[in-house]
Amino acid sequence: MTGANSVADPVASIIIPTLNEESAISETISRIPEPLRACCQILVIDGLSTDATIDEAKRVGADVLLVDQPGKGFAMREGVNHAKSEVLLFIDGDGTYPSESIPQFLQSVRRGTMVLGNAIPYLRSRDTMTQKLRHLYPSFMLTRLIFSRSGIHLQDPLNGMRAITKYDFQRLNLTAIGFEIETEMNIKAINHGMNIVELPIRITPRDGDGKSKFLFNFRSHLKILRLLQTYKKNNRKNGPVPPLKG
Repeated sequence: MTGANSVADPVASIIIPTLNEESAISETISRIPEPLRACCQILVIDGLSTDATIDEAKRVGADVLLVDQPGKGFAMREGVNHAKSEVLLFIDGDGTYPSESIPQFLQSVRRGTMVLGNAIPYLRSRDTMTQKLRHLYPSFMLTRLIFSRSGIHLQDPLNGMRAITKYDFQRLNLTAIGFEIETEMNIKAINHGMNIVELPIRITPRDGDGKSKFLFNFRSHLKILRLLQTYKKNNRKNGPVPPLKG
């Protein structure tokens, strides 16, 4: 692991999976409030970037862990393995999510509670359909509908900004490699009786040539649908899994 961030006993580990995010990673980190940057571990997990993502992350003081395969889920789990804090905050490195809102997430997370970002209120407040389309609002609503019909009633279930304790993350025994990691987290958190809190956040659409890696990743879409089908079938057959104990 390389980088300049060397907090010995951080209040939180901020884990940022990246793949070719040179245009936004420095802004993502710089928008974290300065008091938090001084007392948190900022950990960029990079999965084979071919641009200047790594250099940009180091330039603004992040620790960088290089992993030998792509995949958001794989990167998140590797980040947890190297996290120094019991409190984990995940955020994407593309500048979509508001790093300045991290304090509210850290105030809400505790053992047994997972905190998710919720962009729906912000998207609904956009004045015109053009603004809504720029933020891919129809995609958010379709996702919400699909999850709801599977029995998961979350406003923004695939939001990538989320906080959880290391204890709970490890107890969920997550195995997903790619973008389906958020769906697996949701399902297992619900099955284990965890409290899920959704905090309203503002999101920023990608500018320039920035393209969503998830939107056109149809393999991940299929994996998410399979997870939801299995969740629905198991709940219909057996009922929810008992809550975690301890």
